[in-house]
Amino acid sequence: FPVTIGKVETIAVTKINTTTYKIVWEAENEQNVKEYVVERSIDTKNWVPRKSVEPGMGKYEVIDNL
Repeated sequence: FPVTIGKVETIAVTKINTTTYKIVWEAENEQNVKEYVVERSIDTKNWVPRKSVEPGMGKYEVIDNL
């Protein structure tokens, strides 16, 4: 399947406390998107999946704890 996402608005990451972050984003025209996966990296080379989010809402928010 080709995946189509018309537009992804600014991804905002907010530090809630020393171990918790809130990630927020918006996407338009999501077609054939199975899921969004939020990943974390401590060195920008090795990434680890943290949360999976089902598409379809258009606006997304994930809380990630270290």
